[in-house]
Amino acid sequence: MPYLLVFVVLFPIFGRGGDELQLRTKSGVQSRYIGKQGLMLFDGPVTINEVIVQKGSWYVGVWNSTALASKKHGKFGNETDFTIGYRKQIGSTNSIWFPTVDCSLSYFVLCDWSTANDDRPIADLRLEFSRIPYVQPYVAFRYFGSLSHVTEDGWFFWVGLKRDQPLGVKLFSRELRLNIDSCLAFSTEDSFGREGGFIFGRVHASLQIPLTKRFALNPFCMVQVPSGDQRGGKEDFTDGIRHVLGGFVTVKF
Repeated sequence: MPYLLVFVVLFPIFGRGGDELQLRTKSGVQSRYIGKQGLMLFDGPVTINEVIVQKGSWYVGVWNSTALASKKHGKFGNETDFTIGYRKQIGSTNSIWFPTVDCSLSYFVLCDWSTANDDRPIADLRLEFSRIPYVQPYVAFRYFGSLSHVTEDGWFFWVGLKRDQPLGVKLFSRELRLNIDSCLAFSTEDSFGREGGFIFGRVHASLQIPLTKRFALNPFCMVQVPSGDQRGGKEDFTDGIRHVLGGFVTVKF
């Protein structure tokens, strides 16, 4: 039955003709896993793998992390997310003020597939003003749902700026690019069962090194400033400046 439901949902999108089918994959290693919501999910090395299939404005994807160290480094080194989303430029294509809208639904699964205690439905909405010159502002929202009394739901939002900068340096006849993304993140009262909300700042920089038309290397560094709930709890929040180093191989078809 689950496979039939997936077929019923995806066939009207990917079974029709017209738009070209695109495939993007990413595979690499990073020094630790700090989640998008700012929690230290695994304080040790993990592998990250992702596959996204897109047709027109619709896409589906699978994201996975696998721990490369012992469990003492954290609880959530192994995770799999299944996502379906829609991304499209709205309004006039000649106006810099009309954003690109990216909305998606995901299902978050931890390594214990025998129980749904830690599984979560996730809803994301991102508005990106990609046509504004020099730096591209964006705002994003996320809702973490809960499936049982073991977990708590949570609301998060981000405001940020990003920049894709050509470096004027070529390797294998292809130009290197620097991608920088900086943001502030906030949570609402009682997110994940905390008495107060929290805030953190993050800067992510990656170097895009294209090897061929389809293959590229992407070393990166991410730095996050301290975060914690208003009670001062530090159980799974980063309690000091943290950095993540890593690199990926990306492939596009």
